[in-house]
Amino acid sequence: MADMSLNDIIAASNSLRGYINKTPVIESVSLRTKTNKQRVYLKCENLQRTGTYHIRGMLYKVIKLKEEDLAVNNFIIHSAGNSGAALSLAANLYQGKAHVVVPKSINSNILKSITHYKGQYYECEPTSEARNEKIKQLFNELNYSKDKINNTFRVCSIVKPYRDRTLMIGYATLGLEFLYQTELKVDCIIVPVAGGLLLAGVALAVKKLKPNCAVYGADVVKNDKIDYHGGFYKTEDKKQETDLDSFKNDVTTNAYNKPGATTVKDIVKRPRVADSIVSPISPVASEYINAYVDGILHVDELQLKKGFRYSYERLKLVVDIHAATAVAALIEYADGNNNSAINNNPNNNVMNRNISLEHYKRVGVILSGGNVDLTHIPRLSDAKL
Repeated sequence: MADMSLNDIIAASNSLRGYINKTPVIESVSLRTKTNKQRVYLKCENLQRTGTYHIRGMLYKVIKLKEEDLAVNNFIIHSAGNSGAALSLAANLYQGKAHVVVPKSINSNILKSITHYKGQYYECEPTSEARNEKIKQLFNELNYSKDKINNTFRVCSIVKPYRDRTLMIGYATLGLEFLYQTELKVDCIIVPVAGGLLLAGVALAVKKLKPNCAVYGADVVKNDKIDYHGGFYKTEDKKQETDLDSFKNDVTTNAYNKPGATTVKDIVKRPRVADSIVSPISPVASEYINAYVDGILHVDELQLKKGFRYSYERLKLVVDIHAATAVAALIEYADGNNNSAINNNPNNNVMNRNISLEHYKRVGVILSGGNVDLTHIPRLSDAKL
């Protein structure tokens, strides 16, 4: 695991300044009372540009690629959610263009967001093979040394939304910003697991700046098919001949070469809950999560819906499913009665399933985003408080 320093995160924060919002932190009297805490701080990243934390990572990725080669002005990514819109904005801010490969079944609101931020989307069948084939096709089409018609460079790069350490460092700026805003007074932070890199980045920042502050991930109910022994998210080697990781995307030489080996790390597949949480956990994310995160708090679909409804009715905040997972986790684990968590025991690396947030008095909750389809709200909020 390549370790990152606090200076790396500070450098990323400085690079992003002026391009993104310094999202507010608010104290919730309602949650404080409900969970019997001294303070509950909500980091409102739902008010970030594009509506989620993703712009932090995507913009920093564009900046670093531009530093490496100014000729790179086309950025390819696959996305069925917020990453595509975030990269579209990031690329546009640097006079570039995002090319987003999306499944044909994608929500039309996501397509509108991509085009709103001047990106271009390309539909494909909802399979990894079709997605990777489309990405390779786009790369070959866009990766000219010069555009013969307009005499402009068309060099491009592929952005991997779940496996990029540069994205993780960008996301880590959220944790750094939150600690500064709360004057390091929090003793526990709950972060949605989301695609993994958000949790990994925030945990990295927190542990570098305030090592004694606990960091917990909030995720959907445990998938029994995943082996948690020896880590929160464990992956195994698996042959994937169509995986993009079997190809090299070299910015400086604009090469796209397939090495001899086809064995790559497989992703962790996660259960579909509330029709939204389907992001994979990559080995890049899992190694940092296992190293820096204190535990994973699992909530089921009913608890998730309660967290979603509570955010709207009591907190008066528009949040997405991932953010609602963090709210639900705080509510469910505040008194220590929930036993569906896994805890990182550094002594024997065995998962202790009895996590309690009872002894933490100043808790932070990362509201990672606020993009939700309005037509889904009735179904997501049908749980009684």
